[in-house]
Amino acid sequence: IHLRQITVGRDYGTTLEVLQGLDQNDWLVLNPADSLEEGQEVRVKEIAMNAASGRGQQGAPAQGSKKQ
Repeated sequence: IHLRQITVGRDYGTTLEVLQGLDQNDWLVLNPADSLEEGQEVRVKEIAMNAASGRGQQGAPAQGSKKQ
């Protein structure tokens, strides 16, 4: 895992607009544990995304990050 600084735009309550700090093919850790550290390996679980809204489909597992 690699921790990054991001620039947040609008806060929509359940979603955030990210203005800077992520590339198109980056993976995200949703709801990370406080103990998550730089370089830590994580298991990847994908969620289906709605491209128009950027929202995952309800009931899908949280998406992980790329393994190191």
